[in-house]
Amino acid sequence: MVLYTAQKTCPTCNSDNYVELLRKPWMHVVPGAKYLHCKDCHRDFISISPITLANERRKHDRFTVHHCLLVKLRTKKLQFGRISNIHLKGIGFSYDKDIQEIDPTNLEIDILNCFNGRSLDRIRLTVVWETTREFPVATDRILQLNDVNGRFKKLTHAQKKYLQDYLNTYKEGIIQKATEKKKNPET
Repeated sequence: MVLYTAQKTCPTCNSDNYVELLRKPWMHVVPGAKYLHCKDCHRDFISISPITLANERRKHDRFTVHHCLLVKLRTKKLQFGRISNIHLKGIGFSYDKDIQEIDPTNLEIDILNCFNGRSLDRIRLTVVWETTREFPVATDRILQLNDVNGRFKKLTHAQKKYLQDYLNTYKEGIIQKATEKKKNPET
């Protein structure tokens, strides 16, 4: 499914809050072609002025979850992150970058449930993308939040079951619908 709009905004959420990414090789020969990333819905899209395009290739619905679910980073220092979206194959979350830098090639997390104390332990992630946002919190200090989206690596049967239970219990809404495959009529 291809989403498009006739203005320079994200075709998914219509936001104009985006950053420019490194262009694909073919974009260098197309005048005005830009490769952009929406900071609100975290989608990559193409702008060939005045039209923007996004190709939806997701296979799983992404959900927002109740604030009682947190990410605990398994790093040297104890650190927690806020889940921005989650689905059966991956997760998006943000954490305070000022505390420590993490190694995106070897990332392991726990998903904690603050209501009942249950947790999904030792989930390995492949980081798909990572970006940093800055917020002034005082006249002399800037808070840096790192946004991370990743895919789960080899979940066990028990982890898959707990994750499905978390989604069934704590999901609040769909952020991004999966692409619906069209069936070819038999002839």
